[in-house]
Amino acid sequence: MQLRKRRVVRVSAKGNRIVASNSAIQIRPTKDIILFTGTQESGKSYAAKEYIKKLKRVIIWDYNWEYTKREVTLICHSIKEVVWGIKLGHKKIAFQPQQLTETELESLCRTTIEHFRCSTLVIEEIALFQLTNTKYIAGNMPSLKAIFDTGRHERLRIGLFITSRRCIGIPPDITYNAMHMFIFQQDRPNDVKYIQEQIGTDLVEKLDYFPPFYFVHYQRTPKKTEIHKPL
Repeated sequence: MQLRKRRVVRVSAKGNRIVASNSAIQIRPTKDIILFTGTQESGKSYAAKEYIKKLKRVIIWDYNWEYTKREVTLICHSIKEVVWGIKLGHKKIAFQPQQLTETELESLCRTTIEHFRCSTLVIEEIALFQLTNTKYIAGNMPSLKAIFDTGRHERLRIGLFITSRRCIGIPPDITYNAMHMFIFQQDRPNDVKYIQEQIGTDLVEKLDYFPPFYFVHYQRTPKKTEIHKPL
């Protein structure tokens, strides 16, 4: 099969949804939980950023310090700076923590609930935390659990964009509640098996037979799973 070059497709904002012009994928930024997962250079990060850059109000947990002033209006290295930025009216904020700690992530979630509702919270590489125990999350990270469970409700209206190279280690509440999953190529059998159990199809395995940057899109309601061309 001849490999194709990545096809650039515009992503446009449309009301309170985001619409990719080469598909019928529609995302509600302040309600939906969205998961982007795939190996390095699979197209996962590119696709996530194509959607994220169109968000109107967003806070990003940017542990790898990937975002720049071209993509956000404020870069912070402490929660105090995040709160300060919100009070000044910034609507696109990247939080680049000094350390990967659950305490820092929970603080960012709590700050979002208290000061930045009607928005989207982006958590990059969440599997690094290995948060696979729901009871542990509820007891130690209640703000994160609240966004998982009730962020879509009118009281909060906080959507979640989650990225992760690996599927193993993603909190089960994410895969259970995700409205959309963008699943790029996986190279570990355990990850493939895990995600296929979640979405009920073997399409993830078939990605190996497609050109680079193709992905499986899973939608929970109405249920739909299909392979998409690159964004």
